[in-house]
Amino acid sequence: MHSFDSLDSLCHSFFPPDSPGAAVGILKGALRYAKGFGLANLAERIPFTPQTPFRACSVSKQFVCLLVLQLEREGKINLDAHPSTYVAALHAFPASLTVRHLCQNRSGLLDYWCVAMLTGAKAESVFTLADGAALIQSLHAPMYEAGSQYCYSNGNWRILEWIIESVTERKLPDLLAERMFALTGMKDSGWGVDTSQVLPGNARGYRRRSNAQDGNIWEEEVTRACWSGDAALITTLDDFLNWERAMLAGTLPCSERLREAMPHPDRSRGSYAYGINAWEKDGRWMLWHSGALRGWRMVHMRFPQERASVVVMMNRTENPMPCALKILQCAELKTTWDEVSESPCTGGENETFDRVLAGNYFSEKLGLLAEMSSTSGKITMDLGAEAAPMLRTGERTMANASGFYHVEHRHNVLAIHARQFGWRDLFLRIATGEGRRLLAGRQFHNALLSATMIFSADGTALTINGPHGESDRHAVRSLGDGFAAFDCTRALDETPPGRFTIRVRDDGARIDVGCFMARDLIFN
Repeated sequence: MHSFDSLDSLCHSFFPPDSPGAAVGILKGALRYAKGFGLANLAERIPFTPQTPFRACSVSKQFVCLLVLQLEREGKINLDAHPSTYVAALHAFPASLTVRHLCQNRSGLLDYWCVAMLTGAKAESVFTLADGAALIQSLHAPMYEAGSQYCYSNGNWRILEWIIESVTERKLPDLLAERMFALTGMKDSGWGVDTSQVLPGNARGYRRRSNAQDGNIWEEEVTRACWSGDAALITTLDDFLNWERAMLAGTLPCSERLREAMPHPDRSRGSYAYGINAWEKDGRWMLWHSGALRGWRMVHMRFPQERASVVVMMNRTENPMPCALKILQCAELKTTWDEVSESPCTGGENETFDRVLAGNYFSEKLGLLAEMSSTSGKITMDLGAEAAPMLRTGERTMANASGFYHVEHRHNVLAIHARQFGWRDLFLRIATGEGRRLLAGRQFHNALLSATMIFSADGTALTINGPHGESDRHAVRSLGDGFAAFDCTRALDETPPGRFTIRVRDDGARIDVGCFMARDLIFN
């Protein structure tokens, strides 16, 4: 492994002394590295340390799944049973849905944090546990048949929490404290449901001020959402390294099963297992997950064969992966996802290819729209979440660097294979046109959400009125004939939904609204 001096220098470059900071940890065999950089609280100049309490967010999911696996071993939960077996109120959910589908993001259920942004909520709105429970139970109509593909859905873990508490007649935080925290030496860890509550030690989360010319002026993020089984873990770097040590050693019952991902229907390997991404290549494993709330971002990567883990915890709304990948290099570790190499092409070929390819493509089966763009010879594909840079792998083919997406361009059709999601489909090019024409000055209502989408007189903007108030004003852009979109870049949860696609149906009698993680919501 490279020297700690080079690692310290790298982390200082990402997290200067006067900025929001991070705690960085490495385990590799008997080696343990744990240091803090930058500040946990800018106003009070509190340093970020390995003992700073931190919102781990979605990294919580593996803790809940491990508890489910332990309860299955004890005969209290059947992974192949319908959730209503344990919580009668869930009887309206699809008959094919199982507890296992919930654990592995195979439920097909819409993500409730995405849908919440269609109920009039703003990023800083109050959103209670009761609000979340009611919304989750109303979203029982799935996007696709359970098990047929993978799509991230936070509500799965709220349902798992209800199941756990039903079969044990105990509260989830108490079970985790007894079965996880106490047995792994996580003495400063707990469960933080209300994100508006200040953490012990007064650490705060920040974002770069959008109008700051140098990009280094920070403002505090404000969150008022409540969550639990999906994201409520509060921990420290020291505690989380104890967790990683226990996972690498297999000291907790059923921990070796966390990597067991269901295969996709085509029998290809699944990439999401029990609350954790599980990637294998040539017999070598990498288990990893990220956690995100505005102001709090985290990623950890676990390598069982090397008995190694890397952890990055940041109190800023930025992607931790670039830093984590640099730290992997310092630790002489490699990821196990594919590494795609770009095929050499002449500049003229690139320009022609880009010009023909650029545009918007729609999959009727998936209800997804792919935006293909090219700027300065760089191609990106946006399915509605985060734009993925694409590399040319052949005359008519491309893939992203990790190999998650493979795309073939066939004139007005894209054949897209999303490996980690387990689907392949054809996306047809949308004809050019003004997608906002039939929306101008109109209102559309969704009875399920009790929400009304109100378009401006010229159709270039919209607001949403619903049970959580009136939303921010969103700019509406045309995507082609019958299609428009608005971008939701700040939300109750992080990462935000991104692009919501609007498809005008029946000459404007209704619209289909959706994002990558929550599709096919009908507004009349």
